[in-house]
Amino acid sequence: MRKYLPGNASTPVGQPGAAVNIANLSDGARLIVWSLRQWVVSAHLGRCTTCDLARPYTAFSCTGALAEVQQFMVLLTREANRQIDVRHPREAILSLDEIILLRLVALSGRRYRYAEHLARRVVDDRAIDILCSRAKVYVEELNAVGLALYGWPEMQLVKEVD
Repeated sequence: MRKYLPGNASTPVGQPGAAVNIANLSDGARLIVWSLRQWVVSAHLGRCTTCDLARPYTAFSCTGALAEVQQFMVLLTREANRQIDVRHPREAILSLDEIILLRLVALSGRRYRYAEHLARRVVDDRAIDILCSRAKVYVEELNAVGLALYGWPEMQLVKEVD
């Protein structure tokens, strides 16, 4: 049985209704997407991933989140059940996999069961619980400095327009 998001019965969980531009995301959501992307670039170049991610986390006073994003990405790298499409940090449009991961992180703090459902799309079953728990702690670190991600991501991750 497929799960659906409220408000749009034709969009299954994890499937975006339209392209998502990073410019339309909140600061917290942009930090998450940038972290995914920069981590992949840094790892590919053999650089210290935590060192390369440190600057924005220091600026937002949430350096405790660095350990969580590191663990999340290492786990994702080791336990992925398929190749994950993570784009270059300069790309404006999010990939479907980035949207899934963004939703997984956002939902891990409040709707853990839905986060687990999304995790099944990217990692092996044995890694679901630990991936979601790392995402939950990450969200808690962001919440502590006002980069909160509440509710359904498509309603809360996009910044409000005046």
